Amino acid sequence: MRDLNSSYFLPHRYKWIGWAIISISLLAVAIKGILYNYSTEFQDLGVVDHIIGSILSYTVMIGLTILVSSREKQEDEMIRMIRLKSFQYGFYLTVFLSLLFFLISIVDSGLNAFSFITATTQIDMFFGINATLVFIVAIYQFKLFRLKNDEE
Repeated sequence: MRDLNSSYFLPHRYKWIGWAIISISLLAVAIKGILYNYSTEFQDLGVVDHIIGSILSYTVMIGLTILVSSREKQEDEMIRMIRLKSFQYGFYLTVFLSLLFFLISIVDSGLNAFSFITATTQIDMFFGINATLVFIVAIYQFKLFRLKNDEE
């Protein structure tokens, strides 16, 4: 029977691969945004622009997944508990914000504030599953930072 400590996590060396994928993808997103705002040729791409955006979104998702599923140098019960709580809080925060955006869009539809509905829908669509992963990574890194500072 396999040990639960080693069954589902990538080795620690994969953390830098996750950070590298995230960094390169976010840099590409920034470059894409700059090109889209300042280049009329790039705005005419339409479907290609959508495909590029989707690919960048998925690469960020892959990087975040690698980062979340990589072990720490010293993996113990406290680290596993922090990871579990980060997953829980990240999921709860995503559900809460999705419901909040949904309720705001319902209220704004009655007020004919179409621009705000469009903005909240775009934010919700942009994050999607990535929001959950971003929240998990942020909460996990923050809790690890606090744990390391408390030990010193």
